[in-house]
Amino acid sequence: MALEHSEALLAFAVKCKLDRNPAVLAAMAPINTLTLRLSAGAWSRILTAVRDNGLNTRTIAVLDELHSYIRDHVPIVIVATADMLPAPVLGVGTNAAQRQLVAQIRYVGLANLASLEINTGALALTAPWTVICKLAGAIGAAGTQAARMVETAPVQAVAEVIRTHGAGGATDAAMAFQLRSNVMRAVLPKVLRAPNVTSGEQCEELADSFVYKASESDRRAIEQKRLDFIAHWYACMRLLP
Repeated sequence: MALEHSEALLAFAVKCKLDRNPAVLAAMAPINTLTLRLSAGAWSRILTAVRDNGLNTRTIAVLDELHSYIRDHVPIVIVATADMLPAPVLGVGTNAAQRQLVAQIRYVGLANLASLEINTGALALTAPWTVICKLAGAIGAAGTQAARMVETAPVQAVAEVIRTHGAGGATDAAMAFQLRSNVMRAVLPKVLRAPNVTSGEQCEELADSFVYKASESDRRAIEQKRLDFIAHWYACMRLLP
């Protein structure tokens, strides 16, 4: 089964970490979750680290279990300039409708990888790319201008959800500055999280995470919705040969 780049990032890259050499960080400053693309060499190192630390001997059914295993058993994988094959930068749009769509997601492109990486606390040692992977997984295939300019694309939905429910401000710069903390706060209890890596599920989980904390009635509604979805997913899994 082939994975989209965003799905592979979400699944396997939580224990990546940027090379913090100042020159390397300066070279990678323009790269963000809209343009993040890792080279074949980087993926070879990441997947080899996962495989060689015992994953090939285990059966893992859900994303949380995979992440838990990687956090506990896989070493940090350093990512540097040579590991990047950046996608095209966000364009300005060729008409009013496109310019409006660009404006909706511009702040996502202003938050570079260094600003999203976790460098303090327990996650700095176990999953530095938690936010990067979660955001990349939710926005899905957003590496081309055409994909970003679809009004119903996950990247548009994610940007709107965070702008509506997250902390930040009136400017793109303020929203970019708050992006890591907004994504960090958007966390559901484990039992309610999406079991798969598809952008549709991850985008919906992110939206539900914000609503979940809005009020007691919202919390109960999201719990019922998520439990119904997860029960259906497990029922379908039991029917597979």
